[in-house]
Amino acid sequence: IQAILERQPQKLNPETLREQIGRYLTWLRDWAGTLELRGIQRQGQQVVQLPLEEVYVPLAAKAYSGWRSEINLNQILAQGKRLIIVGGPGSGKTTVLRHLAWVMAQAVAADDLHFAAKKAGFSLAKESLPLPIYVPLSAYAAYRREKSRQDDRTLATFISHYLFGRQSSFDLPSDFFRELLRQGQQVLLLLDGLDEVPDETERLAVRQAIEDLVTGREEMRVVVTCRTAAYQNRTVLGKGFREITVQPLAEKHITALVTQAYAHLYRQDETQRREKTKELLVGIERLESERRTRLGENAPRLIDSPLLVRMILIVHVRERRMPEQRAELYMKATDAMLYPDYNPDVETAADIGRQVGGSWEIHRDLVQHLAFHMHDRGDEQGREITEADLRRVLQSDTVYAPLTNDFIALTRLRGTLLVERSGVYQFLHLAFQEYLTARYLAEVVGREEGIGGIVAFLEADKRLLDSWWREVILLIAGYFAVSSPHAAQTFLERLAGIDKKAAERSPLSPDEQVAAAELAASAWLEWPAQREELRQRLAKQLAKIFDGRAPMSTAPLKQRTAANLTLLKLGDPRSGVGMVERDGLKLPDIVWGVEVPLGTYWIGGDKIAWNSKDRQQVTIPHAYRLAKYPITNAQFQCFLDAPDRDDDVWWEGIPDGEKQFRNPRWPYANHPREMVSWYQAVAFCRWLTAKLHAGLLPMGDLPGSSEAYIISLPHEYEWEVAARWPNESAAERLYPWGKAFDAAKANIDESGIGQTTPVGMYPSGRNAALDLYDLSGNVWEWCRNLYDKPDSELDTEEIDVRARGRRVVRGGSFFGNRRGVRAAYRSSSLNPHDRFNFYGFRVVVVRRSPSHQ
Repeated sequence: IQAILERQPQKLNPETLREQIGRYLTWLRDWAGTLELRGIQRQGQQVVQLPLEEVYVPLAAKAYSGWRSEINLNQILAQGKRLIIVGGPGSGKTTVLRHLAWVMAQAVAADDLHFAAKKAGFSLAKESLPLPIYVPLSAYAAYRREKSRQDDRTLATFISHYLFGRQSSFDLPSDFFRELLRQGQQVLLLLDGLDEVPDETERLAVRQAIEDLVTGREEMRVVVTCRTAAYQNRTVLGKGFREITVQPLAEKHITALVTQAYAHLYRQDETQRREKTKELLVGIERLESERRTRLGENAPRLIDSPLLVRMILIVHVRERRMPEQRAELYMKATDAMLYPDYNPDVETAADIGRQVGGSWEIHRDLVQHLAFHMHDRGDEQGREITEADLRRVLQSDTVYAPLTNDFIALTRLRGTLLVERSGVYQFLHLAFQEYLTARYLAEVVGREEGIGGIVAFLEADKRLLDSWWREVILLIAGYFAVSSPHAAQTFLERLAGIDKKAAERSPLSPDEQVAAAELAASAWLEWPAQREELRQRLAKQLAKIFDGRAPMSTAPLKQRTAANLTLLKLGDPRSGVGMVERDGLKLPDIVWGVEVPLGTYWIGGDKIAWNSKDRQQVTIPHAYRLAKYPITNAQFQCFLDAPDRDDDVWWEGIPDGEKQFRNPRWPYANHPREMVSWYQAVAFCRWLTAKLHAGLLPMGDLPGSSEAYIISLPHEYEWEVAARWPNESAAERLYPWGKAFDAAKANIDESGIGQTTPVGMYPSGRNAALDLYDLSGNVWEWCRNLYDKPDSELDTEEIDVRARGRRVVRGGSFFGNRRGVRAAYRSSSLNPHDRFNFYGFRVVVVRRSPSHQ
């Protein structure tokens, strides 16, 4: 406070100003220091206020500034002076800001640097404690709308207006906050909800106002929050803001949240506190364990945000049972919050019950009617509604029109699921609006128009592509899963376009088809009563993103890449990318391309390709077949998990250190395996050959005995001949697909992806004659021969692993330019030990010579 006083005009009395600042800090601590838990009756109160400091649990986050590092949010101020906290809905972003406001108000009032350092990560250096100021950015956007362009619409002016409008008892000078912000020192500005500025143009103006305020004020501390989905493109803050991403709750966070909440709720009953805490935690773990059993050990948690923990607390106290999925959790929590006894004054509970139709069910139906009509206004206008518009929505319905005044009065009195601020209404959290919109579509539209009508509504106006509707769609499926499993299956089939009448309807655009299939698959993953037959059909439909014959394969690359993440959870059904199980052993499922006969072929002759051979003929002494795809993470993992992985026979002649593996940078099952050395690829081929000879590895369409074949890395001549097949047109075939370069046919730096993509993601870039994918781009592919001796080692059975020298890589990668993907381009690694996140490999199968069979 002393540092602030020293910068104030001489005319102000320092002691008076100190008292005024103290009153502001007291107000801020009182406001920020409590959390409300609605829907639980305790001691005659239905809104339980929990002391923030007693129940606050610092969550985990990742800080980004060129790289990502794990941090704890109770040390957030140590991350820099300009921070943007991003996270999903209900992830606790606002609570972090409230806690910061409370901590710093407490620290400033007591002049306690150590308290600020312990609770918020504030530096103990010479910097003075800053005065915390909390402001919701949605209020600033409304303020800007009210003012004309000639008015002062700066953020600093609004902050002063907002704070004095909230509380006039500070008695601070009218320009105190504006002057403090102008100076840019001794202030911690907490700006909540950049995503809650609904209009994109307004959001850009607000973002610019933030940047304008911090420009030239290097000492000003600013922390902003925003939903992850909204923090992109032009919304992203410049001026040195560091991104902090809130992580989903870990088990330890959930345990702490539940333990601390029940410690307060059952403060007077230690036995009850312990029993309830254990009961809920055991119930949550059962819920999550069942989910992992269905979806695999890596399935994301169902209860993964503070909002969901809060809701499950409410449901547990009221219902004494655990919901089985997210939609049921919202259902129970919503119902609990609409019961008549949910009110600060128990004596008026009966009156409140009569106010909105005489029952909480009518109240709920009215609110869901409002939720739907708000949501249908879109992201820019659907988050809040004025009282005049609210009246129009309700009065347009004959059932709800007579209840409008009662509903508004009740909302003003106690909030329920909506809150009112200065004549503007919004849901306590967007999640409630999304759930009730889903319920409206399931119950009202479903009753009037059937499931076909629901999906037709979602298909209209590009809603399938709009992230604003994603949660609603998932919750419709979840609601049906609870209320009518048969309807849930019918809804998912119709949504994905796999129902019996799908062929009779006009097709959606490719991007809408992908969106619909991905949404249906995501919804299935949340369904407790999952049906295997439906999973297979959904996976087959979603896998059309790889099928060059299907329109879905022409959808935008980034959309298909994102859809693949959902497909991985269902299981990629394509042959050649995953694994099979034989006698309890997991083995790669290899699909071979079309055979190249033994013979003499043209290679080289591409003057643009780096180190291309001169146009010449080479003789390949055996027929061979390349694998259809590069080896994937799932396939290589079979080797890593094999009990005989370290057997010396696979590693003969290979340096000892090669048995130490590195994790892939992008470990998705159907992405190419990278971070693998040439030596490790050779060991994999030896192991795979042994499994083929033992009759364990499926032969596919290879004729004859399995012992007649050997699996290896391709020689670079084999690789180039295949990439330029058919060979009679090799001079014109500079890429696997033809003569001309096309950035849409390969994953290279021009694609803008910046990482590996699932194998087969570029079907138009395949060599169609041999049915080989990803020969160009994605990852460089190891070849078996020495770079400086390209005519060596055409004999597949005699790879000299002891020969020192560079080994060839072919095909280019996501990290390289268009020259690298030319079929004649020869590149080399520094040595066969190298492991990069843009190096992978594919295998070749050839017939062994008779002397080795």
